[in-house]
Amino acid sequence: MWRCAIPVLLTSLVACTPPAVRVIPIPTPERAFDLDGLRIRAPGAEWYVVDHQPRRIGFVRYGRSWDDSWGAEVQLVVIDFDYRDREDFFARLRARRETFQGDPRYDLLEVESRRQRLGDMECSRSRLSVRDRGALNRGPSLYLLLQVIGLSCLPAGHPQRMIELRFSHRGRRHVEWHELDAAAESFFQGLVTQAGPETSPNGN
Repeated sequence: MWRCAIPVLLTSLVACTPPAVRVIPIPTPERAFDLDGLRIRAPGAEWYVVDHQPRRIGFVRYGRSWDDSWGAEVQLVVIDFDYRDREDFFARLRARRETFQGDPRYDLLEVESRRQRLGDMECSRSRLSVRDRGALNRGPSLYLLLQVIGLSCLPAGHPQRMIELRFSHRGRRHVEWHELDAAAESFFQGLVTQAGPETSPNGN
């Protein structure tokens, strides 16, 4: 059942954009981590790249997180858009909040996108909060805030392309960094080259 909302979400993503959309799976290993004393497992997690022309790029990660102490299954979703037209995408995504709001198991709490400078990197951040209603019957609310730093935020010629995942639960954070493989790096680098340099809203 945990996959039920994913085809709907991917369909919504495709429906939001013109026909030239590619969805590319990038396999990732199964992972488990400790979060605020809880052991969380996310088996079968995958990355999907949704590409609309060379000027817009997004990432969707989904998987199943199982909280052993509460016995609650939680949907994990990350969405991040960089380049131009990002706000238009998120405006459309907000209009499709029923993707999760229509599912009695989940509450879609927030979708946020902003730009931020981190050291020598100009990054975009997006946040989607999903609450598992089932967890409310077993203990405190379970919030998983997942953030991704867009790959294109890194300066040209950077030796690595990294993804940062941030999991937040009751104010405690767990951070993971993942390096892209060569095939994914080549794909993203092609998009960055076609799109040209990005500038921040304040011109820096």
